[in-house]
Amino acid sequence: MTTDFILSLGAAADGEVTKAFAPYTGAGAAAPIAKLEAAGRWFEVLALRLRQATNVTDPDFDAAVREIERKALDPSYAYGTKATAGADAAAVETEQFSEDLFDKTEPAHFATLDPANWKHQDHYEVMGLSKIRWDATEEIIRQAFKRKVLIHHPDKKAGKKSGSVDDEDNFFKCLKKANEILSDTVKRRSYDSVDPTFNNNVPEVTDKNKKNFFAVFGPVIQRNAHFFKKQPMPLLGGPDATEDEVNAFYAAWYNEETWREFSYEDEEDTEKGDNRDEKRWIDKANKAARAKKRTAEVGRMRTLIDNTSLCDPRLAEFKRQADDKKNFKKREKQAAANAAAEEKAKKIKEEQEAKAAAEAAAKLALEKAKNDKEEIKKQFRTQRKRLRNVCKDNNYFVADPNDLVRQMETTEMLCEKLSLDRLKALNDAIEANKADANSAFDEEIARLRHDEAEAKVAVANRQTWEQRSQASAAREWSVEDNHLLVKAVKAHPPGSVNRWEAIAENVNRATTSTKFNVTEVIAKAKELQKLGAAADAQAKEQTNKDSVVKLAKKAAAVEEITAAPSLRDDGLVGASTSTLKPKAAEHSDASSWTAEEQNALQIALKAIPSTDPERWEKIAAAVSTRDKVECQRRFKELADMVKAKKQGAAK
Repeated sequence: MTTDFILSLGAAADGEVTKAFAPYTGAGAAAPIAKLEAAGRWFEVLALRLRQATNVTDPDFDAAVREIERKALDPSYAYGTKATAGADAAAVETEQFSEDLFDKTEPAHFATLDPANWKHQDHYEVMGLSKIRWDATEEIIRQAFKRKVLIHHPDKKAGKKSGSVDDEDNFFKCLKKANEILSDTVKRRSYDSVDPTFNNNVPEVTDKNKKNFFAVFGPVIQRNAHFFKKQPMPLLGGPDATEDEVNAFYAAWYNEETWREFSYEDEEDTEKGDNRDEKRWIDKANKAARAKKRTAEVGRMRTLIDNTSLCDPRLAEFKRQADDKKNFKKREKQAAANAAAEEKAKKIKEEQEAKAAAEAAAKLALEKAKNDKEEIKKQFRTQRKRLRNVCKDNNYFVADPNDLVRQMETTEMLCEKLSLDRLKALNDAIEANKADANSAFDEEIARLRHDEAEAKVAVANRQTWEQRSQASAAREWSVEDNHLLVKAVKAHPPGSVNRWEAIAENVNRATTSTKFNVTEVIAKAKELQKLGAAADAQAKEQTNKDSVVKLAKKAAAVEEITAAPSLRDDGLVGASTSTLKPKAAEHSDASSWTAEEQNALQIALKAIPSTDPERWEKIAAAVSTRDKVECQRRFKELADMVKAKKQGAAK
């Protein structure tokens, strides 16, 4: 049979020739007859672009044309393979795959496939990819489809009987549907989710599976890893996997999501609905069925990971190691606690022993001190007795009986006031030189009186110094003087030449009160430094109080002026503004509050905030003539007057 192909092209421009190829090679057919007509380079570029021979854009048209002239299309392949013209001859650039990837034979049931029942066919088997299935890449799928098309295209079966041709047409339709499903990423994923050859079984938790853990669960984990969105997913690994690797495996399989969905198994097609409501109902039913299957799939995957973890001998080993480590740490902690307890008991014992030794030593020292004191008292009694006996034996070293009493008193004074050493030295001196005992006695008396005189002078000097200090302290520092001192101290930092003299000069130059010397300035500066923030707060409080008093005095002066009686035009005496009060105040003790007290109270209420815990004490101090209770009562009365006035205005 001879088939003629007549390709009619548009007219080309003058001097331009276009080459066109008829992409047909029929088995057993004669060479096609093609009638070529000039079409122009624009048509050629469009044809090559449609057949993906090159990528041509308008701006670089001339360069594209030159590139096209170096290329030729393979007339035996019209489905998108690229061809290039080499230096010696044109060669087709297609990726070569092993023949083992493709099925070598076709099952007999291919002849009975029904295109209308395409959902129940095995698309990978139809494409000849039943061996590798979802491991097939897009390029492998294109190559598989090309191989099948070259065999099962209806034009290839044109010479057969009508029955077989119909079967081939049905199979070719099934083949195109399979290619449509597998070439589309979304549709292929939908089909892979319900692949009939996939084994959804989950190994159970048994002793046998625990013994053959890696042989049983390894392949299951590997085939289920295909469904996860994150790729590549960590696999089960081996018995030598580290704890971090095992934990990473379970963390990924517990937390990552799968893309498996079940839209391929929808019982009804939404597009088959006659109207919008019916389509909506079909879509709702499909979504409900998908959600149910999706829930079951999530449970199946969770069961798989749970059973894997329960049978995993590595987790049991890691747990045992963790328990051993925990017990080891616990034993170490207990040993450390025991050692600490022993050390504490030892320390307590040592402290108790040291305390007992210290108490014993203190007791001995106390007894020794007591004994020493008694011994000193005994020595005092002995020496005093010696002195009294010596004086008594020598008639107290006086010749006139009238002086005897005075001398006896002097002797007792010596006994009481002389130290033990001086008392003993006096007795030794008297006994050593009895002939001149009177001189030693008088000399000791004179010495004692001289010591007493010096002591009196020292006491007088100390009293004088204390009086002077009190006099200096009596010179009060006002709040203004304190602020001046603080400013002067800040103006003359440490290290300045004659710092305190300059500070004192600044304070005395600015103050209107008593002048202060350098010693007083230094003492006050140290006092303020110790007081710190408390001194600043006190000074601020005093300043506020002084301000309140000054404002009260000014207000009182103004009130006295405004309170003076004035004659109106009608000759009547006008009342002062302070006497104009509402009737609600007539029953109060307003008559007992003078204008000066009233103004002082109002100024103090404004000046002293309500948050101050000592507010009413300060207000009473500002008024000065009223106590805290009276000020509070007056404030309440004023508040009631204002409230009554507002209520009257509202009526």
